[in-house]
Amino acid sequence: MNKYMKIKANSKVFGVILFIGFIITTICMQLSHGDIFAEIFFYDTLDTGMDFFHSIEYTRGRAPYEVWNTLYPPLANCIFYFLFHMIPKSVSEQWADTFESGIGARGTSIDLRVSQTPMFLFICYIIISVMLIWIIVNNYYENKKTSYIMCFGIIFNYGMLYAYERGNIVIYSFICSMMFVFFQNSKNKYMREIALMSLAFAAGLKIYPAFLGFLLLYNKEYKRAIRTVIYGIIMFIVPFFAFQEKLSGLPIFFNTLFKFQNITELSYNGFSFDKIFNTIIIPFQLIWKKELDVELIITVGQKLNIVSALVLLGCGFILKKNWQKIMACCLAMVVFSNQEIYMIIFMLLPLCVLIHDEDKVINRENTSIVIALSLLVCLLPLGNMSSETNILLKYIRFQIIILILICYTIFSFFKQIMVKNNSGRKLGQIQK
Repeated sequence: MNKYMKIKANSKVFGVILFIGFIITTICMQLSHGDIFAEIFFYDTLDTGMDFFHSIEYTRGRAPYEVWNTLYPPLANCIFYFLFHMIPKSVSEQWADTFESGIGARGTSIDLRVSQTPMFLFICYIIISVMLIWIIVNNYYENKKTSYIMCFGIIFNYGMLYAYERGNIVIYSFICSMMFVFFQNSKNKYMREIALMSLAFAAGLKIYPAFLGFLLLYNKEYKRAIRTVIYGIIMFIVPFFAFQEKLSGLPIFFNTLFKFQNITELSYNGFSFDKIFNTIIIPFQLIWKKELDVELIITVGQKLNIVSALVLLGCGFILKKNWQKIMACCLAMVVFSNQEIYMIIFMLLPLCVLIHDEDKVINRENTSIVIALSLLVCLLPLGNMSSETNILLKYIRFQIIILILICYTIFSFFKQIMVKNNSGRKLGQIQK
């Protein structure tokens, strides 16, 4: 216990780990003259920011689902359609008309990134997100030093930097999720309602934050949960009418989403069980030269994703601490989704709440979880293990820590059940 007493605050543990990771990565960038950048972030060096720029391109003609089969929900597309109207017609009229030609336009004279207006909008898109994070975090933490550490951690963690490099709308989905988690129990009734709307908005941008709605069920706030669902339906359905497809775009969107979710190709890019199985399969096939039924293994992994997500969400009904419940929801979200590295930013939510509620509570459990979550989200210069195997160390790191956190959550669930059972027995003995 004495070794933990030397640590004065969990926030400092988080800040130190992130700072060390950031410095090590910066040194590696210098030594490699930037060559390691493409291994740490998105592999395609011509594609930086294109989740933002392509999304603006897809709203031209107001048919993002029929023409482009975009994965973004309609609320996200409404934002990009709003930005599209800020771009001069002389620029947008030169854009590509198909997905393939849009990919081919990168690095050419009609690349959106070489035009003044789209690039300026992208810069504002990033700056506004940083300002919002700063405002929200500073209003959540009373201690200014803690708020500075957390602002640094949220802005400069691996997932957020990856999202910035992609220009993905997950940045704003996370910010809205943060609003909900931080202020859902605010003493101000208006702030509590804004928190519910923020969750609905977050889910409208990226779907998966809807998992956080279980926090309302855990606290038996059924009326608030119903209001949140109503907000969510409005923010999901109404934006469809901004486009030519209207509600006919709904089945196209879900069809595209399910196709993406059920890909059975060999890939280790993710944190779900099918991706973990992929990470195991690749070296097995290379070393033992044995063919495996990859499609069957991946299908089993995808089914396990659903089961594990349901189990984790179920654990939240028994878990005692608020940050544990949030972590159960976020783990379910990360495991269930088939997304890139930027999804790990949602694992900052339980870390932020743990540090807010128990920053000075230094014990083995709290400090171990802070270290695990910090190692999960910190920036490290991990790229390919080798060009021959093409196994990404960065994903192995994520997958191991996610598995550890899942085991911890399930263990805490059973531990809490045992505590309740023991308390029930003692109460029964007292009554006798």
